[in-house]
Amino acid sequence: MQRKSRNPVYSQSAMARDLGLSPSTLSEVLNEKHGISPKKAQRICKILGFTAHETALFCDLVDAEHARNPFAKKVARERLHQRSHSDGIEQLNIDSFAMISQWYHLALLELGTWPTFRSDERWIAKKLGITPQEVISAIDRLERLGLLKIINKRIEITHQRTNTGGEIPSDAIKQFHSQILKKAEQALYEQEIAKRSITSSILSIDSERLPELKNKIAELRREFCGAVNECHNRNSLYVFNISLFQLTEE
Repeated sequence: MQRKSRNPVYSQSAMARDLGLSPSTLSEVLNEKHGISPKKAQRICKILGFTAHETALFCDLVDAEHARNPFAKKVARERLHQRSHSDGIEQLNIDSFAMISQWYHLALLELGTWPTFRSDERWIAKKLGITPQEVISAIDRLERLGLLKIINKRIEITHQRTNTGGEIPSDAIKQFHSQILKKAEQALYEQEIAKRSITSSILSIDSERLPELKNKIAELRREFCGAVNECHNRNSLYVFNISLFQLTEE
């Protein structure tokens, strides 16, 4: 999913190539019809750039399911059981990264404020233009992060406004903004003018006043979001994006 967000044409065959597997083998693994050997698991971890912690966890998961030696399978399952008590913080870090690096997590939280909102994966997927599986994964992450809760099969948003904070890796924020900019480009070509507003100005500025100008943008954003919060009949999801960047080379 992360690779497809950067390259929409990235396919399962391309991933099989990158992992050094045949497309048929990867398909069988993903459909739980084929296992992975410990040696192959180690190689996959190295290709994907896993940390030592992630590598140990992945290999234990593989051994717990597919180890031919019953003792090795038992030991791997015991290690997984011990990890389950200490991996909560690590999982939250992963969830936080995924939430901000994939735009639809924040969009789902905002969608949940609509009076017409439906706690239905297919309805949400259709509104956001994503797959039902992506919706299910997003709901699961947001629930673990305490941003929504499921009561009687209904989704209730507990925190609408979110802030990236200092703990979110910058790569995640870069991915998020990259996706939003691509959405803006798509809207430029596909949406009629009455439903969008995309403007640009090329300006010469005093670089020493840049911090002051950035503060003005932040004030404008807060004022605009405050006005939007006064809307009660929420029935459409928009992105408010402001860009200020240097056009000339140093």
